[in-house]
Amino acid sequence: MKTRFIHKGSNPTLMILASSKRSEKSFLETHMKKKIEDEESSCLIVDEAVWDVKPRDTYSGRIFRVGVGNRFLASEIIPDNVDIKPYVDKGYKVINVPIEFKEDFKDNIDRALCDFAGISSSDLIKYISGQRLLQCKRSNYMNAFIRDVIEVGNAKEDKIQYYNFFDLERIDPILKSRPMFIHLDMSLSGDKTGIAGIWILGKKPHIDGIPDSKELYYKVAFSVSVKPPKGYQVSFEKTRQFIYWLRDKGFNIRGVSSDTFQNADLAQQLKDQGFDYCIISVDRVNSESHVCEPYQYFKNSLYEERIELYDDCPLLTEEILGLEKNSSGKIDHPDGGRSGSKDQSDAVCGAIWNASRHSDEFEFEYGDTLSVITQVSGSIEEDIRNQITIDFEEELKNAHVFPSQNRQEIGLDFGRGRARKVDNSAFYLAQGIVCF
Repeated sequence: MKTRFIHKGSNPTLMILASSKRSEKSFLETHMKKKIEDEESSCLIVDEAVWDVKPRDTYSGRIFRVGVGNRFLASEIIPDNVDIKPYVDKGYKVINVPIEFKEDFKDNIDRALCDFAGISSSDLIKYISGQRLLQCKRSNYMNAFIRDVIEVGNAKEDKIQYYNFFDLERIDPILKSRPMFIHLDMSLSGDKTGIAGIWILGKKPHIDGIPDSKELYYKVAFSVSVKPPKGYQVSFEKTRQFIYWLRDKGFNIRGVSSDTFQNADLAQQLKDQGFDYCIISVDRVNSESHVCEPYQYFKNSLYEERIELYDDCPLLTEEILGLEKNSSGKIDHPDGGRSGSKDQSDAVCGAIWNASRHSDEFEFEYGDTLSVITQVSGSIEEDIRNQITIDFEEELKNAHVFPSQNRQEIGLDFGRGRARKVDNSAFYLAQGIVCF
């Protein structure tokens, strides 16, 4: 309108944009914020609830209260005659709504907040609920990487390695023997490379009154985004060296995966080093079901609380809660990813999806771990349990006679109810393997 109608510095035109609220990322929401920043003096924004705009005598005067949530709190109707202070303390914004709208709020509270209260809802289009994600977070352990984003590139003078930001003191030594799967969301320049590792802990712990689940239970070990310095690229060599370093430090890496970007050399090098490597595209949508299967599995695992996630992960949290499902079934960020990254969320999703495809290796018929066998009762003293372990090992030796000179190289896997040789002579309680 400026180019057509402006006259001697004055613009006599008027443009009106009217719409109900939708999501926090909708066009009108972002457009309003930009207008306030750039053209506040020539722009009038009316952003009020329906009952604040219409005459007061339109309604009966009776009200009910609604607690407006956020990414981690689901909005809800507050019962009558209940103190609102606990809701306010939790982080809810409490609003008074005319009783005439109560049925609409009961039917669909998020839609009603948009249509009648003029409040954008993050729940309308987001793929994963913040409340469900919060239930999987644990405060008793930390991300092994000391930073969410590390700046490391391929400059000749850049001697920094990824493991310089990796704190081994944050890793429980017992977990090193657990099966670990790593996924790489690769990039060269511009975007960041996402790297994540997860452990398989076994099956979901028993909960009284609920049938035991056969689904696997995961723990996120680490996640990080690698950003190259301006003018440089991500170093594929340093990415490989980080995986080699983890193995040298005793981590039981059972699988490594990456997307298809620049993966040929990576695949060849990792396979040459003995790693089980595969390609996983977490964005790929099944052509028949129109479902993005890796992310669907990731979401199900979160909602079933089969993932443990450290609490100190602001970027990963932001990425997961920013995910949206578009009309084609693809999982992305708003505007095709232009308004946010999802490198770490892709890496965590890819690692868990790869681990899930190996689930048959960990479906034990005679107990999930040897520790389950030895811990007959929580009331048994530690020295008695240790003696049970020793006696059990001796019985295995007597039952399966091997030449003494080979005993250090032979392991027995009783996870599936049968004995077989295994390559690693370590004593892996986590995998139900006894080696002697």
